[in-house]
Amino acid sequence: MRGKSGKEVEFGPKAVLSYVDGYAFLDKFSFDAFNESTSLEEDINQHEKRFGRLPGCVITDNIYGTRENRRMLYDKKVRASLIPLGRRKNEQIADIKWIKKKQRNRNRIEGIIGTGKNKYGLERILYKIAGGEEIWVRLGLSAMNLSTALARI
Repeated sequence: MRGKSGKEVEFGPKAVLSYVDGYAFLDKFSFDAFNESTSLEEDINQHEKRFGRLPGCVITDNIYGTRENRRMLYDKKVRASLIPLGRRKNEQIADIKWIKKKQRNRNRIEGIIGTGKNKYGLERILYKIAGGEEIWVRLGLSAMNLSTALARI
Protein backbone atom coordinates (compact mmCIF):
# COMPACT_ATOMS: atom_id res chain seq x y z
CA MET A 1 0.00 0.00 0.00
CA ARG A 2 1.34 3.40 -0.89
CA GLY A 3 -0.01 6.85 -1.52
CA LYS A 4 -0.01 8.48 -4.92
CA SER A 5 -1.20 11.83 -6.21
CA GLY A 6 -4.83 11.59 -7.27
CA LYS A 7 -5.39 8.45 -5.21
CA GLU A 8 -5.44 8.03 -1.46
CA VAL A 9 -4.06 4.52 -1.59
CA GLU A 10 -2.65 2.31 -4.31
CA PHE A 11 -2.14 -1.43 -3.94
CA GLY A 12 -0.05 -3.88 -5.85
CA PRO A 13 3.46 -4.17 -7.18
CA LYS A 14 5.66 -1.38 -8.44
CA ALA A 15 7.50 -1.87 -11.72
CA VAL A 16 10.25 -0.09 -13.62
CA LEU A 17 9.87 -0.42 -17.39
CA SER A 18 12.22 0.36 -20.25
CA TYR A 19 10.71 1.25 -23.61
CA VAL A 20 13.02 0.66 -26.58
CA ASP A 21 11.94 0.87 -30.22
CA GLY A 22 8.29 0.13 -29.41
CA TYR A 23 8.99 -2.77 -27.04
CA ALA A 24 8.54 -2.74 -23.25
CA PHE A 25 10.98 -4.48 -20.91
CA LEU A 26 10.50 -5.10 -17.20
CA ASP A 27 13.63 -3.96 -15.36
CA LYS A 28 12.43 -4.09 -11.75
CA PHE A 29 9.38 -5.55 -10.04
CA SER A 30 8.64 -5.33 -6.32
CA PHE A 31 5.80 -5.16 -3.84
CA ASP A 32 8.01 -3.01 -1.59
CA ALA A 33 7.77 0.74 -1.87
CA PHE A 34 11.03 1.99 -3.39
CA ASN A 35 12.32 5.15 -4.99
CA GLU A 36 12.74 4.51 -8.71
CA SER A 37 15.58 7.00 -9.02
CA THR A 38 17.92 4.71 -7.08
CA SER A 39 17.80 2.04 -9.79
CA LEU A 40 18.81 4.13 -12.82
CA GLU A 41 22.42 2.95 -12.96
CA GLU A 42 21.25 -0.66 -12.62
CA ASP A 43 18.74 -0.07 -15.43
CA ILE A 44 21.43 1.44 -17.69
CA ASN A 45 23.67 -1.58 -17.02
CA GLN A 46 20.73 -3.90 -17.76
CA HIS A 47 20.21 -2.11 -21.09
CA GLU A 48 23.89 -2.49 -21.96
CA LYS A 49 23.77 -6.20 -21.12
CA ARG A 50 20.54 -6.67 -23.11
CA PHE A 51 21.55 -4.75 -26.26
CA GLY A 52 25.36 -4.75 -26.11
CA ARG A 53 25.64 -0.95 -25.92
CA LEU A 54 24.64 1.98 -23.75
CA PRO A 55 21.48 3.86 -24.73
CA GLY A 56 21.95 7.00 -26.79
CA CYS A 57 19.69 8.95 -24.47
CA VAL A 58 17.55 8.38 -21.42
CA ILE A 59 14.05 9.86 -21.16
CA THR A 60 12.76 9.74 -17.59
CA ASP A 61 10.50 11.32 -15.01
CA ASN A 62 11.93 14.25 -13.08
CA ILE A 63 12.35 11.99 -10.04
CA TYR A 64 15.41 10.48 -11.75
CA GLY A 65 17.14 13.89 -11.91
CA THR A 66 19.23 13.47 -8.76
CA ARG A 67 22.78 14.82 -8.74
CA GLU A 68 24.15 11.26 -8.49
CA ASN A 69 22.17 10.12 -11.53
CA ARG A 70 23.20 13.20 -13.52
CA ARG A 71 26.86 12.56 -12.65
CA MET A 72 26.58 8.87 -13.56
CA LEU A 73 24.94 9.67 -16.93
CA TYR A 74 27.59 12.30 -17.66
CA ASP A 75 30.39 9.84 -16.84
CA LYS A 76 28.83 7.19 -19.10
CA LYS A 77 28.26 9.82 -21.83
CA VAL A 78 24.52 9.11 -21.98
CA ARG A 79 22.38 12.13 -22.80
CA ALA A 80 19.45 12.65 -20.45
CA SER A 81 16.21 14.53 -20.98
CA LEU A 82 16.45 16.22 -17.59
CA ILE A 83 15.95 19.95 -17.11
CA PRO A 84 19.35 21.44 -16.17
CA LEU A 85 19.80 22.47 -12.56
CA GLY A 86 20.36 26.10 -11.68
CA ARG A 87 19.71 29.31 -13.54
CA ARG A 88 19.10 29.05 -17.28
CA LYS A 89 21.73 30.35 -19.66
CA ASN A 90 21.11 31.56 -23.22
CA GLU A 91 23.16 28.71 -24.71
CA GLN A 92 20.85 26.17 -23.03
CA ILE A 93 17.82 27.11 -25.14
CA ALA A 94 18.52 24.46 -27.83
CA ASP A 95 19.05 21.84 -25.10
CA ILE A 96 15.77 22.76 -23.42
CA LYS A 97 13.90 22.45 -26.75
CA TRP A 98 15.43 18.98 -27.23
CA ILE A 99 14.49 18.00 -23.66
CA LYS A 100 10.88 19.11 -24.14
CA LYS A 101 10.64 17.18 -27.41
CA LYS A 102 11.98 14.05 -25.71
CA GLN A 103 9.62 14.47 -22.77
CA ARG A 104 6.69 14.53 -25.21
CA ASN A 105 7.98 11.20 -26.55
CA ARG A 106 7.98 9.88 -22.98
CA ASN A 107 4.19 9.92 -23.09
CA ARG A 108 4.39 6.73 -25.15
CA ILE A 109 5.39 4.71 -22.11
CA GLU A 110 2.35 6.04 -20.23
CA GLY A 111 0.21 4.85 -23.15
CA ILE A 112 1.93 1.45 -23.10
CA ILE A 113 1.19 1.09 -19.38
CA GLY A 114 -2.45 2.02 -19.96
CA THR A 115 -2.75 -0.45 -22.84
CA GLY A 116 -1.15 -3.16 -20.72
CA LYS A 117 -3.65 -2.57 -17.95
CA ASN A 118 -6.73 -2.32 -20.15
CA LYS A 119 -6.02 -4.85 -22.90
CA TYR A 120 -3.49 -7.32 -21.48
CA GLY A 121 -4.78 -7.79 -17.92
CA LEU A 122 -1.99 -6.03 -16.04
CA GLU A 123 -4.48 -4.18 -13.83
CA ARG A 124 -5.47 -7.47 -12.18
CA ILE A 125 -2.87 -10.02 -11.29
CA LEU A 126 -4.68 -13.35 -11.23
CA TYR A 127 -1.74 -15.71 -10.80
CA LYS A 128 -1.27 -15.75 -7.02
CA ILE A 129 1.46 -18.28 -6.27
CA ALA A 130 5.01 -17.57 -5.09
CA GLY A 131 6.58 -15.39 -7.78
CA GLY A 132 3.50 -15.72 -9.97
CA GLU A 133 2.74 -12.02 -9.93
CA GLU A 134 5.95 -11.21 -11.77
CA ILE A 135 5.32 -14.06 -14.22
CA TRP A 136 1.86 -12.59 -14.92
CA VAL A 137 3.33 -9.17 -15.68
CA ARG A 138 6.14 -10.61 -17.83
CA LEU A 139 3.62 -12.68 -19.82
CA GLY A 140 1.46 -9.58 -20.37
CA LEU A 141 4.48 -7.59 -21.57
CA SER A 142 5.52 -10.49 -23.80
CA ALA A 143 2.06 -10.52 -25.38
CA MET A 144 2.30 -6.76 -25.93
CA ASN A 145 5.74 -7.10 -27.54
CA LEU A 146 4.58 -9.97 -29.77
CA SER A 147 1.64 -7.88 -30.88
CA THR A 148 4.02 -5.02 -31.74
CA ALA A 149 6.31 -7.39 -33.67
CA LEU A 150 3.40 -8.87 -35.63
CA ALA A 151 2.10 -5.43 -36.50
CA ARG A 152 5.47 -4.60 -38.06
CA ILE A 153 5.46 -7.60 -40.41
